[in-house]
Amino acid sequence: MRHKVFSLGLLVLMSVAVTVAPGVPAAVGDELVAKADPFFRPFNGYVSGTYLVTGFPPAGPPFLLLFNVHREGLFSASSQVQATALSGRAFTDDQGIWKKTGRRRITARLVSFNYQPPGTDPPLGSLDSNGIADVVLDFSEDFSTVAGTFDVTNFPFDVNPLDPEAQPLGPPLSILFAGARLTIP
Repeated sequence: MRHKVFSLGLLVLMSVAVTVAPGVPAAVGDELVAKADPFFRPFNGYVSGTYLVTGFPPAGPPFLLLFNVHREGLFSASSQVQATALSGRAFTDDQGIWKKTGRRRITARLVSFNYQPPGTDPPLGSLDSNGIADVVLDFSEDFSTVAGTFDVTNFPFDVNPLDPEAQPLGPPLSILFAGARLTIP
């Protein structure tokens, strides 16, 4: 019963925030929402968005990545080389989470599943490995640009990459990146 009263209180507060916010300065509206929604913090609103970045691997040509930073702490990444032989393996979109680790910095941990790339033996679609990416993003003062590192470690396909005892297939691949938030002109 106590839990239901608490939940009802949150719903009422959120309803008040929505009702009051249009006539109230944005900062006051954000403060009301932040109290009602544990996932909302002003920082999360600043950092959330889609970023197009250029990745610079230690070998090979630069390539584009899309990062989606979600307000509630989810993070996803796509790469223009993820289904090509350029990366050495084909892989799924990366899915994971992020947290604030500095004034204008977040750290994300992502998981992907890797497959044999086109033109290899075994053929395309054969599960190859599991990847973990640790990503550090540093944002500009106005959060319009971002730069950082994307470190990928691959594990055998039959190993849980989150297991602390898991042995990687090799050293991490460290990719530097820089880019900007997508905006609507």
